[in-house]
Amino acid sequence: MALLWALWLLLIIPLALYGRTPREAIIAATPQPSVPERLRQLLETAERESLSVEQQTDFEKLLLSFWAEQLGVSSARLVHTLEKLRQHPSAGPQLASVERWLQARRASVNGSVARELLTELG
Repeated sequence: MALLWALWLLLIIPLALYGRTPREAIIAATPQPSVPERLRQLLETAERESLSVEQQTDFEKLLLSFWAEQLGVSSARLVHTLEKLRQHPSAGPQLASVERWLQARRASVNGSVARELLTELG
């Protein structure tokens, strides 16, 4: 009887593993786009169509992240980071125009700010 149980266990192992793909094949290494690339994608979308609220939120976060990284501004508090960014000669006006654009009633259909930001990003 013990021999039958051992034989049964040996046969169940290949059946359990049959058809499985290795984990390396499942997890494809797709590189995540950088912050400037993601900003560019959202701005190109904003030129063509209206941005959803989630996309607008992502855009604002990405822009703040972009400028904080460019200027080497890192602070534990967002208030201090925003204060430093608003005082910068390039980042300040850009952040102000984005805030006006996103808070305007027709922010979803205004592509002129998006075009302007695209040219500034290069």
